[in-house]
Amino acid sequence: MAANKTDPDRVPTLMSSVSMEILEKLGMKLNPRHPLKDFRYLAGKMKYNYESVRNFERQKNPTIFLLSEWWTSSAQNGEMKTVSHLIHFLKEMRRDDAVEILKPVEFTELPQYPAGKDSYHTRIPHELPLPPAGNLFGPFSTGDLKETRAPQENEYLYNNNLNPSGQMYYVGEDGSLVLTKKL
Repeated sequence: MAANKTDPDRVPTLMSSVSMEILEKLGMKLNPRHPLKDFRYLAGKMKYNYESVRNFERQKNPTIFLLSEWWTSSAQNGEMKTVSHLIHFLKEMRRDDAVEILKPVEFTELPQYPAGKDSYHTRIPHELPLPPAGNLFGPFSTGDLKETRAPQENEYLYNNNLNPSGQMYYVGEDGSLVLTKKL
């Protein structure tokens, strides 16, 4: 299927949705110093000033930092940056190698739903039956967790309320409170 802007089944991918793997590949291409072809020139095309570019240079991966700054600052202004926007800049810089990294993710396929069905009201059948009522989370439901042994050294007691008497209790096997020792 051709990637065009009029295709109703495809939408431009937002920059915020691009995977870290793709961003790291772009960094490998754009981080090395190369006149008119590195992240510094890209930052200039994105209208960043000299001080901003110097701050980007201090980052571990300046390309990723530049791109994240670019899409988040534009989002604060209500503008959503897409991969197509970045591809436009890279084409102006004649960075076909970086464009090739982004081309596969330029557009996102929309999920297809059957005509006339609302995706939010489609019932998904349960694969497993529901657990019996009263024990919804299995054998360790709230109320089923009771200490049945004396606490070991360096362990916190179950329900230790830091009682002022200095006595420590635990729940015995029969469910009664058992005094362990006096502090």
